[in-house]
Formats: sequence, C-alpha cells, structure tokens
Amino acid sequence: MKANKKYFVISAVFFCLFIIFTLMVKYIGVAPVGPENSKVGFATLNKAISDSLPYNDLMYNLSEVLGYVAILTVGIFGLFGIMQLFIKKGFTKVDKDLYILCGLYACALLTYIVFEKVIINYRPVILEGELEASYPSSHTMLAVTFMMAAIQQFSMRLKKEKSRQMVLIACALVGIGVIITRIISGVHWITDIIGSVLVSLAWFMLYLGMIATIYPDKKLFRFKD
Repeated sequence: MKANKKYFVISAVFFCLFIIFTLMVKYIGVAPVGPENSKVGFATLNKAISDSLPYNDLMYNLSEVLGYVAILTVGIFGLFGIMQLFIKKGFTKVDKDLYILCGLYACALLTYIVFEKVIINYRPVILEGELEASYPSSHTMLAVTFMMAAIQQFSMRLKKEKSRQMVLIACALVGIGVIITRIISGVHWITDIIGSVLVSLAWFMLYLGMIATIYPDKKLFRFKD
C-alpha cells in the first residue's frame, strides 16, 4: 500500500473512532453530575477524575499560554506563505503543501465551530458565569492539530539538524503540555480531552495523506539527516 493511502486509511479509522466515541459520550452512562445539573456521558468516570482534579488556575493559565504558542506557528507559516507569494509573484508559485496546511487549519476551525453549536456536554466548572460547551476540548484540539502540523512542516523545511531537532522537540512538548495542563486544570471532563485528540489525529492523518500525494518521493519527517 502506498504511503498516502496508508495515511488516508488511518485517518478514516480515527474519524470512525471519534464518531463512535462521541456517540458513546452522548448516550452512555449519562447523568446530571455537572454544574447546574448539566448532564455528561460516562458520568461515573468523568466525575471521579473531575473530583480528583479540581479547577487549578495556574494550570489553566499555563494551558492558555501554550495555546498561544500553538497559534504562533499558524502565524509563522502564514507569513512564510505570504513571503513566497510576493517573492515568487504568483499564487501558483507558492508551495502546494502550504495550501494543504491552510486546509488543515480550516478543518480544525470548522470542527470547533460545529461543536460550539452541537452541544455534547458542558464544562465541569463555570468560568464565564454560564455553562460552556466542553466536548471536544477545542483548546486541546486546535493546539494539538497546530503543533503536529508544525512538527511536519519544520521537519521538512529546517535544514540544520541541531536547530531542527530542538524545534521539533519544543513543538512536541507544547502539544503534550497542552493535553496535560488542560487535564490538570480541571476545566474539562477526561472524555473531552480524549475526543479532541482523536479528531486531531484524524485531521492530521488526512493532511499527511494529501501531502504524501503531492510529494510522493519526499520524506515528510526528518529528525536526523
């Protein structure tokens, strides 16, 4: 099986897992254990973890900072694309993978918008004076998607091995850090985090499949030369 087809298959698997898991969260073990008696699936598990990890302001703020770092990578690659556009003087001259990267960002944002309207459950805490949509964790989903994409882009573009290794490790730590701090902060149910990681992986694998399609002979990841 060609590399691009493998990525597409893996993407489809993650999408199926996300859909199945979302339906499970919506309909299995539902109980009013959230603020204002809001309901959540897998209530026993979610409540037990939520009670053991109450709201932590420090971890919440740290997760926000790491999220801004993830958004910074979007700006970096956006600026890089704009520079290519002006230097090469033509939309067709911009690297094709940057257009696919924009598509990935758009898909992640669309997922965020959809689940702001399609409410699966609400946060285990009230932060803004009212109940807020909680599934999947949009903060986690966007940050993890952005950082996985950054790892792939920097891996392919940075030429100096040591600089590349340092940047890739930093990107991985930011992505993992968002997941950990979001869990410890207590602002999400554990199922929110799981769902966000599943959909992030689904979109990212689809992105890799498309990159592998346009660059069939190019190595998409490089840690060492």
